[in-house]
Amino acid sequence: MIAEPKPERLFDVMVDVAEAVPVGFRVESVDGEIYVTPPAAPEHRSDMELLEDRLRAMGVGRVGMMKEFASGAADDDLRPRVIPDVFVQTREQTDLDVAWAKAHDNYFPLSMVLLAAEVTSPSTRWLDFGGKLATYAAAGVEVYLVVDRKDRKIVVHHGPDPAERKYKHVRRYSYGDEVELPAPFGKLDTSGLV
Repeated sequence: MIAEPKPERLFDVMVDVAEAVPVGFRVESVDGEIYVTPPAAPEHRSDMELLEDRLRAMGVGRVGMMKEFASGAADDDLRPRVIPDVFVQTREQTDLDVAWAKAHDNYFPLSMVLLAAEVTSPSTRWLDFGGKLATYAAAGVEVYLVVDRKDRKIVVHHGPDPAERKYKHVRRYSYGDEVELPAPFGKLDTSGLV
């Protein structure tokens, strides 16, 4: 009898891909698929930094950029593993969160995220409005903000429905508008987005 080769874990493939691509590339998995994104273009990076700065200026704490998060059980190889451009955590990171991350391939729990923001790129815009939106809603991330560089819009999704993997409320704003974010955030100044 010939033994069938054991299929590789998705995470193991992600590690192999991450080791094969140049430094600065992001490797994420959404809906069981692996996505590789090159380093952010200068304009993309500028918008990420502006969002982070504006959130901090609003008095929002625990804001960061590009941290690895996952949801689901440790033995669920197809669980999403995402790296939001900008995020706000619900709380300070604890020793328990670090232990969770160590048990989950060094990804922190997506349940720690209160707000996730993605700045679209031509190659991954469809993912930001598709699989990532569904991933964040399913994980119960309260606010998902998309800076749509193609249409020059800011789209705010809030009120997640985890079972349906979507958000109950969606509002669209133009670049330069004062964006009304749900509590506890307030108004976000978007002037200066490129």
